[in-house]
Amino acid sequence: MCHYAHMNRYPLIAHLDPESAKAVRELQRELEVECDTHAVMSEWHPHVSVGSEAWIEDDQVDAYTDRLRAATSGMKPLEILINGINYIDFWSGGSLPDHTPYTVFLGVHLSDELKHLMDAVETVTAKERLFYRMHTPYFPHVALAYKDLSAEGYEIAQKLLRSRRFTLPARLDHFALAKQDETGMFEEFRRIDLQGSAVPK
Repeated sequence: MCHYAHMNRYPLIAHLDPESAKAVRELQRELEVECDTHAVMSEWHPHVSVGSEAWIEDDQVDAYTDRLRAATSGMKPLEILINGINYIDFWSGGSLPDHTPYTVFLGVHLSDELKHLMDAVETVTAKERLFYRMHTPYFPHVALAYKDLSAEGYEIAQKLLRSRRFTLPARLDHFALAKQDETGMFEEFRRIDLQGSAVPK
């Protein structure tokens, strides 16, 4: 896990509701087998990123969570629409060590409510030291394969999914600071319900 002394990086993610997550997971699992790509399955549960990834000192995590909670206070759960399978062979994260430029992902419709959530979150992250800055304009998506997806696997994915149509409504009722555990999986570390409350996980 990448970290500075006494600091950790905290992705800000909104996990999909269980039913929607199951449908996405089946597609991720298919690509893992057919394209020999494992990063998504071993590191992430199905989610949408909602803010930049900041380095936060260990003793400042609660204060950071409180600032995020205040910035999103009063926001309600969101209904989102996941629609379409997309491909990129020039992903900017490919410049990171051990990352390829190939990505397969599901598009997410950028509703006014989702944009409002991201804008509110970014008023907080903008004041922090960032490991990863959110794309602008905001480009919500759900990753299917990335990081270790090879050029060959990328081509296989396109052939495999060429005739597929994927449209799925989903519900986001919270977002969270995620932290990588000892297995390498990013799990919720501080959860912020879209009712304004934040609790430790």
